[in-house]
Amino acid sequence: MAEHTYMREQVPANRTGQCSCCLKRHRSTKRGTLTRHGWQESGRRVGQWGCGFQWGACRGGSMRPLEQTDADALVILEELGKRIVGVATALKHHREDGLDGYTFRWVEDVHSFRKADHLDALLAMGLDVTVEDSRSKRKGHRVYYQAVRVFTFRVTMGADAVKVTGADLGVNGCGRSFERVTVPSYDDLRASYTRELEQAKLMLEAQRESIKEAVKQHRDNPTNGASDTKKRGKVIHWMRVITHRNFNPGSQHVTTRKRLACGSRGMSPRSSEDTSEVTCSRCKKAVLNG
Repeated sequence: MAEHTYMREQVPANRTGQCSCCLKRHRSTKRGTLTRHGWQESGRRVGQWGCGFQWGACRGGSMRPLEQTDADALVILEELGKRIVGVATALKHHREDGLDGYTFRWVEDVHSFRKADHLDALLAMGLDVTVEDSRSKRKGHRVYYQAVRVFTFRVTMGADAVKVTGADLGVNGCGRSFERVTVPSYDDLRASYTRELEQAKLMLEAQRESIKEAVKQHRDNPTNGASDTKKRGKVIHWMRVITHRNFNPGSQHVTTRKRLACGSRGMSPRSSEDTSEVTCSRCKKAVLNG
């Protein structure tokens, strides 16, 4: 793995830094890493804590921000490269050979089906199907779960699309002519899997290029963090001339200093009596008086 190209001071705690993975800005901790972010929650009601679990946290949550170093970003780039190779290999296999069979899931509410009768009807149609009871997440004024039945069809090579109506399931009345589900053909499912892999490959490649651009931006425009602004453009320095006068009787002492800092809040710029050159305390750049 390539070694880092820059290493700077730690971003102060509770200041924002750019994540090495998602490239969003999050607060830094006392350990020098970014706070955990990007997760999803499940099993909670509105205004309720606990009674749930979290998943899908961002990979860069325990890593250092890009303002400090690109070492962690190189780790993520290496992992992205391996995932892209894996997706490309799977995509080639689906395009050229394909699997012996693909699966198709159909989810319906429990009250709409009689489990045993409908399963027997689907098996009688020659479909390879299994059914299991599960729960589906619903969102309204509160988050709740509703009982559902999940039908999993296995579509083998060469199979055509099959339309299942109410009459096939033994439904009486006006629901007999209604189409309940259409099991796609093998070719349609194979094409759907291929499209999903193509989209995943494009997203991974775009994320990799975005991380590379962000690393280059921080390497060429060092800021040492401590930035609360969301701007990601070129670092802009501002100067302010400070004149200190001693108003004691008979004193003629006048001191002129120039302050310089990056375009961010929370900085502690250095001051110098030499107004011809001032060094920024954050990015260590010396800017001549012009």
